[in-house]
Amino acid sequence: MNTQGNRGTGAPPVTVTLAFGPLRYRVPAPVPPDLAAFTLALDDGSTPHGAPPLVDPGDLADRVVLDAPTVGAVVLHAAAVRVEGGVALLVAPPGTGKTTAAVHAGDRAFAYNGVLCVPGDSTRAWALPFAGGAPPQPRVSSAMELPVRVVLILVRGDTPWFEWAPGAAATTSVLRACVCPRSGDPHRRVRAVIALEIASRVRAGRLTVPPSPSPSRSPSPVWLDVLDRALKGM
Repeated sequence: MNTQGNRGTGAPPVTVTLAFGPLRYRVPAPVPPDLAAFTLALDDGSTPHGAPPLVDPGDLADRVVLDAPTVGAVVLHAAAVRVEGGVALLVAPPGTGKTTAAVHAGDRAFAYNGVLCVPGDSTRAWALPFAGGAPPQPRVSSAMELPVRVVLILVRGDTPWFEWAPGAAATTSVLRACVCPRSGDPHRRVRAVIALEIASRVRAGRLTVPPSPSPSRSPSPVWLDVLDRALKGM
């Protein structure tokens, strides 16, 4: 397919609109397979204020991070799992095993590496197929918006365990997980304010997960059962 249009006839390039939460971008068609789940129907009426910008698919990760504060959002380098009433974000230093834990959550996995969050009375989350410069990961879709119930600071240990953490822990973990553009950040202060608002509105806990959790079968990994019991008391 000619994605650049027919210059001889002046035909416009063929493009597709992708949606990442409230953000909209046009990319040349056909859409890369890892991004196909984010294709937006042209007739849903949700494209705001004219045509969205045309972006190279390879630049989308940085562009979403850069633009997120313009819609009151931030990108968090976090995994996420579904819990009753929403999602739980998994934050931890690189290499701790956030993605591994989410993958082993089976059908309850919501995001593997990146989440777009908008604070509010109910902080909202959308899964992203990337976080900053990380490569796209398949099997996630931004079509579903879910509230954030808890921010989980992931800890590796032999015995699954959950405990509530002080508010300062939420602030530190969310700020550290907040993804910034790789070159220059015109929205640095706004980005920090949004991250702090998320930390102030969502409770934090520490979740200990075994180093090599077994894949979720029936009904769920032990650490998910531990988390479910803890959240019932919220």
